[in-house]
Amino acid sequence: MADTVVLTKAGPRLIDFCLDTDELSIQVNGPGMLFEKLELMTNRTALDGATVRFYQEVARGLTATVSGETLRTLIERALGPPPESFPREGDTIAVLVAVRATGHHEHHPSAGAALRRNAARTPDDKYAQSHATGGH
Repeated sequence: MADTVVLTKAGPRLIDFCLDTDELSIQVNGPGMLFEKLELMTNRTALDGATVRFYQEVARGLTATVSGETLRTLIERALGPPPESFPREGDTIAVLVAVRATGHHEHHPSAGAALRRNAARTPDDKYAQSHATGGH
């Protein structure tokens, strides 16, 4: 059975990824452009095995059509066995961080105030401002 996470503009942006399930459904409540990407973060370091190879292995596991393993197993397999000289302590934590889109002005926290200020200006103010900054 798949775990489901719903991302919203005001909701939490951390998604537990180290799950005992082989499927994770991520849904966006609102326009898809609210989020630019999901970034994988873990509490493991390169000494623990979280190297470029680790992230590549996780990506390959996610694009496979038939996984047959839980997401937790995928994370642990991609980390590989810990070196004897540097044993891992504690549980592995892996989360997906929903990164809000920044390419669209309306997604910035100050966008509402800026849009209201701009709407309140007269056409003459807008013309003078655009010419003062080199705009057209």
